[in-house]
Amino acid sequence: MLPPSPKIKDVAEFAIRAYQDDYIPKVTSHHYSIADVFQDLVHRDQGESSRATIDDINPPQQWGNQPEFNRIHPNIAAVFLGERVYWGAEAIRACHEAKASSSAVFGFTLKARKQFLNCVMTPGLSGDPAPVSGYETLRWKTLKGKTVSGHSRWETYRPLRFPNVTFITHTVQTPDEVAEAQTIDSLAANAQFEATLLWRGVAEYQTQGAAFRLMWGAGTLSIVFRLGAAPTVERFENNEWKLWKTLEGVPLTTFENGTETNVAIQRIAGRLVVSVDGHGYELLGSSKAKGTARGEGYDLRDVTWKSGGLRVRSYGVSVMVGIAKLLHVEKLVGDEKAPKTSPKGFKPMKGDVERDVTRPGLTPRMDAEAANGTGKPGGWAKDGTKSTIATEVRTNVVRYVCALEASPDGISAPFANKVVAQYLGLFTVDNAPFLDITKACVSGTETTGFPPICPGAEWTIEVDRSALDLIDPNWRNWVKQFNPIEILIRWKYTDHTTSEWVGRFKGYISLVSMKVTGVNKWMLTLHLRDPIMRLQKRHSVIDHNYAPMDLRFVQKRGAPLYGWECVKDIVTIALGENEGNNLIAQFPPFHYPLMSAITDNGGWVAHTPPPTSNKFKFPAPFGSTPIEWIQDFAKMDYAMFFYGHPTGTFGTSQTTGSNSGTVQWPVPIYGQYPLIIAGRPTWVVPDDNYEPGDLNLLAFMGEITGLPEEQINRVLVWSNPPSGVGPDLPFPAVRMAEGTLPDDDPNAAIYSWARTLIHTGSQFFQPGLANYHAERVMALYRGKKIRRYRFECRGEERMQWGDLVMPKMVNTGANGSYSDPHLGVNGERFRIWRLQNSYRFHEHGPEQFKTEATCLPVSALGF
Repeated sequence: MLPPSPKIKDVAEFAIRAYQDDYIPKVTSHHYSIADVFQDLVHRDQGESSRATIDDINPPQQWGNQPEFNRIHPNIAAVFLGERVYWGAEAIRACHEAKASSSAVFGFTLKARKQFLNCVMTPGLSGDPAPVSGYETLRWKTLKGKTVSGHSRWETYRPLRFPNVTFITHTVQTPDEVAEAQTIDSLAANAQFEATLLWRGVAEYQTQGAAFRLMWGAGTLSIVFRLGAAPTVERFENNEWKLWKTLEGVPLTTFENGTETNVAIQRIAGRLVVSVDGHGYELLGSSKAKGTARGEGYDLRDVTWKSGGLRVRSYGVSVMVGIAKLLHVEKLVGDEKAPKTSPKGFKPMKGDVERDVTRPGLTPRMDAEAANGTGKPGGWAKDGTKSTIATEVRTNVVRYVCALEASPDGISAPFANKVVAQYLGLFTVDNAPFLDITKACVSGTETTGFPPICPGAEWTIEVDRSALDLIDPNWRNWVKQFNPIEILIRWKYTDHTTSEWVGRFKGYISLVSMKVTGVNKWMLTLHLRDPIMRLQKRHSVIDHNYAPMDLRFVQKRGAPLYGWECVKDIVTIALGENEGNNLIAQFPPFHYPLMSAITDNGGWVAHTPPPTSNKFKFPAPFGSTPIEWIQDFAKMDYAMFFYGHPTGTFGTSQTTGSNSGTVQWPVPIYGQYPLIIAGRPTWVVPDDNYEPGDLNLLAFMGEITGLPEEQINRVLVWSNPPSGVGPDLPFPAVRMAEGTLPDDDPNAAIYSWARTLIHTGSQFFQPGLANYHAERVMALYRGKKIRRYRFECRGEERMQWGDLVMPKMVNTGANGSYSDPHLGVNGERFRIWRLQNSYRFHEHGPEQFKTEATCLPVSALGF
């Protein structure tokens, strides 16, 4: 509570300063942002060839006719990851047909090149074919299978259709026999490979089900072919195989002699991708999340597998097995100029896409803008892979190159499905002189209030134009629409001392109105708005200057991204770096981020390492306004945004403005209501002069008004399942609850009628939650006097919305006057909800500066 001042207010003093437009921050280099989603840029049925005809010798050049791109390198592969996986032209077709799906992902990765291996049984037989020289050898050993003359029936074999490589096969398959072999040599962790299976039929007189299992990842993953069924992908957990996915759409397995099946095991964008004869399927990993902001649950995780050997197990099926590595390298054995050695030392594959993006209506400032451009591709880039963006500013376009590079071992390739690039502009502010127009100002009003209902501080000032001419004949250079203006207030006390200047307002002239009120009475009306005006419609728009906030998250390398950081970026681009740096964030120490890659399940939006959508998490809402985008983040943070003083008391905020001296001015504040109002001062407003200092806030008027719209005595809670319901539901909701005030409450419905509040949402669908919520809401209204208290007092330049007010009405008539006992507000705490100051700049006495406040009881608000 503020102690009463022994000094008595006498005359309010004002300083009203108008600036020329040089004082407005000027853009010296433009902001510019690019937010490309590749699925929106590729054209169906274009790009497979750059020539109209294909000759017999030279292969066609892929990607040549994609009009949105300057170049797509031949090493680049288009891939669609959804319920099914497609490549190339089929991927483009699929992404156009599934654009409405949020669970499918389209993007670019690097092609995988097939390097066959010589599969050799160890020990072998004297008649085994020799491995092809120059290729790697994959050695196998027998685990199960009958022998002939002490030799395993697993043998090395060279099929006629693959004369340059060796396979393994179990030569004689007896009925119901289990034959199993495993590689001696291990494949690297997450190694991609392709298995070629040449079926030779099922053993005659097989009585049990015929099947074949191919295992990898140290025996933790497998694909199983069963006679008459679709293949299945299975995981080994808790000492048993468990189904992961049935590959519906693959023809049923027949094991017919002479048929061939090709199985590709790949890892794309953190997924396991299994392809059987061109039918591709994705499998995503998950793990139990630790308890965090959203509670326990399961998070998506990258699929990985361990280093280990391959293993094959046959149940009565005769098959020849060949293995090839799938590598992202520039050269393979057999390529021109490629050494006839292992591909381990080959260079990792590289590829890129190049695109020009038009700069609409901007004059480029090459040096300033090229120096601070940053870009990041969206997608997946781990395990030593690289995914980078290089930008170049040209006369009418910005050119970017999205470059992909495989891991040094050629095993993994990055995946890119979007690109974000941004050039941060620069602002300068000239140290412009001001014109003090106080002597020409006649009267004014100021209105501020709770930010959700009052968009910012507003002033109206009446000015005598004749007096302006006496101050400066060229006053129109300062007093005109959109020019900056400042207002300072202080009090001169009866002892001739003065209080400190208070920076009450710093903003812009939003409207100028000229009028004549009599003979030679030429007046000017100025409407003033604080900087929030520049974040609203017409004054600003979300356009190509703004990038999705996903860019900041990537720049932070997965560290928590907070809402206030996004708001700071918006304010910086709209109003300049100084305003952005002045932003004050007020949140509890452990407030949740919008997104985080560090904590499980942490954040408003879940972060999943494998990309699951082509959409941005926080896209720029093009066409809307900066204040609307800020309000979107405020909803996620349960926060508010306004201009004020961070602790609620004037004289403690940041100093801004080159001509402001030591005066403290309102700054942008973004935070949660309880913290914003914490520590606000309590103003005691007496109805009489009880003790020294009471005259400074002596109430001229006090009024209590009921609020019928807030006198709620009944609440209904309606909730439907998150999956939704049909349009013809014959009742309000699937889950319904009702709460009412008890009959002993003065506001209960039995004394008048039901005044109903309705809350809806799927969050109440869990059993018991709707009833619990109804009870808790009614508890907030029980026994509450919800009314409005309004008062007028002598002007107080430090008072603002959110401050506490305590009426002091204890006059018992000893001095001939009585306090009204029926108002019932003495000693009760109220919170200022709306504040209006009125000024008569050159008068004296109580009418010179008056404060009128509308307040709500703290008991009803809860704070």
